[in-house]
Amino acid sequence: MNRLVVVVPTAGGSDLLGRTLSSLAQCDLPNEYEKIIVVENGPPSGAQSAVESAPPQLRAEYVHIKRANKSHALNCVFADLADDDLVYLIDDDVRFSKNCLVDFVAAARDKKSGSVFGGPLRIDSEGDPPEKWKSFLPGSMVGWEPTVEEFNARDAFFLGANWAVFAGDVTSAGGFDPRFGPGSPLGATGQEWTMQIALRKRGAHFQYVPSAIVWHHVDFSRFSKDFLIRRKYRGGLEAGIRYADFMYHTPRWHDYLRHPLMRARLRYLRNNIAVRWWHMCGRAMDAFRRELDVEHAKGFLFAYPRAMSDLRETDSP
Repeated sequence: MNRLVVVVPTAGGSDLLGRTLSSLAQCDLPNEYEKIIVVENGPPSGAQSAVESAPPQLRAEYVHIKRANKSHALNCVFADLADDDLVYLIDDDVRFSKNCLVDFVAAARDKKSGSVFGGPLRIDSEGDPPEKWKSFLPGSMVGWEPTVEEFNARDAFFLGANWAVFAGDVTSAGGFDPRFGPGSPLGATGQEWTMQIALRKRGAHFQYVPSAIVWHHVDFSRFSKDFLIRRKYRGGLEAGIRYADFMYHTPRWHDYLRHPLMRARLRYLRNNIAVRWWHMCGRAMDAFRRELDVEHAKGFLFAYPRAMSDLRETDSP
């Protein structure tokens, strides 16, 4: 590796960005550490002030991208980095174990490409969600910390608040896809997931760094059932875009017999019936589980034809 560059995307204002920068300054900084770049996309919302107040040893830089799209903003930053720079990607509301940067550098030392690194995610929470909802929450809200034995490098993915990758690998994979993540035209989730899928397809090795721990802030005082419904719908949007890509570029003959749109319509109808049935039986949690499946199917049915249309328009002369 060449240098370690920390990158923090932010948008819409973050009251915890200053805390994140202060926590990073408490870390042991390896010799390879170069700087931290805070890239704000969309209307300016105070990130520049937090960067200007950051501890000087961080050598913090502020970048503003007018377009409100996280993936596009990250691509702008990666364009100015050297291929063998190790880029540590974090959220704007985390704090770090003291050894976090040193451990990532140790894992990446003597490497220049072909590896993805990630560490555990713990939770700093304000309040707690109702116990009955915990099984529905994503890893970014409940944490992710497998043991070394539990981690499977062949099919695991790292959470977006604590992972690192070589800049050249991201560039070679085509950069982050603006159709996914915050600022997505359709509202789809999956920005980091999409990039890690692309890296895995290119043969990247996924290496777990269990001692490189971060804590992600979650405010459960604003949590509601509607959050889970919206997130499931956005997950359906993500799946619709992915399947449109697959069916446009690499379909198999039997995929037309079991067409994704047909299967999504059947899921929508089947789960709608199940919602009504479980409500009649007085089993509210089973009904809600099926309601989430309905929302996922709705998102898929909305995104798939639009994504397919966009692909055809892009390829038309």
